[in-house]
Amino acid sequence: MSYPVFTLVFATGLLSLVAGWDIARRRIPNWANAALGATGLGAQVLFHGWRAALGGLGAAILCLVILWKPWTKGKLGGGDVKATLCAATWLGLSALPRFFVMGAVIVGVLALVSYFASSRTVRQEVRQNLKLVALRAMPEAPIRSGNGRVSVPFGAGAAASAILMLWWT
Repeated sequence: MSYPVFTLVFATGLLSLVAGWDIARRRIPNWANAALGATGLGAQVLFHGWRAALGGLGAAILCLVILWKPWTKGKLGGGDVKATLCAATWLGLSALPRFFVMGAVIVGVLALVSYFASSRTVRQEVRQNLKLVALRAMPEAPIRSGNGRVSVPFGAGAAASAILMLWWT
């Protein structure tokens, strides 16, 4: 979806706000996610019509369906899920596969940064967990920061992916 430059700047500001909050506090305020989702749907209607807005809503619903199970299992935070589905409203259904792939790459980089920012003990635990995953024995790993562990800001990865998608597609 293409948007006028002023709209892209506005969307980038909101997405950057969401990403910054996630990186700094590992919490994303509901009002920020609500603003992101509402303006995404509004921009779809304004610049692409009601069908595109329904596509944006469909993209958000599909993101919710995909991320529901990891969220209920405690693997993702609620703000991360909301940030992802609200960012998807700006992109629509057709861009969703690229959004997911780009998001996975960015979140992978953020996971590496979080790994190296964690304590030595936590890094050893992560390596042990990866060995267990390779043996198909899924370990229970905490997702919260604390005790030397730096959690992965998933919402920031989704926001960065949406920014790239908006500017370069």
